[in-house]
Amino acid sequence: MLQKLHFKRTWFVLGVVLLLVIVVGSLVPVPTIDLPAIDKLIHVSMYFLLMVWFAQVFNSHYRLSLAIVFASLGLVLEIAQHATGYRSFEWADVLANITGVMLGWILMHTLLGKALSVIDNQLAQLVKREG
Repeated sequence: MLQKLHFKRTWFVLGVVLLLVIVVGSLVPVPTIDLPAIDKLIHVSMYFLLMVWFAQVFNSHYRLSLAIVFASLGLVLEIAQHATGYRSFEWADVLANITGVMLGWILMHTLLGKALSVIDNQLAQLVKREG
């Protein structure tokens, strides 16, 4: 179980910024990446980061809901890309997004799942000493 975060609101806002970067980055025109493996690695990485981040901000019993929301977001954004006329829908991207979410879910059960809590505690101690 995660410890209570001292700066939960800050971590949440930073997570929302990450989410907005993913949404905007998914919908604006971008140069074509000629290396499909790099494109898929970007998809996996972004959704992995999204899942790991929010899974640490929220209580662990919300992880399934987060995974469903983020996997659904990946599908919805692919559909929206198709609607733009300058981006395309790719099932491989949807699969890469879901893979990132699932990797995030799995790795939350390792030390990575405590990373934000450790950073939060260190910051809280620093603020306490300085204040």
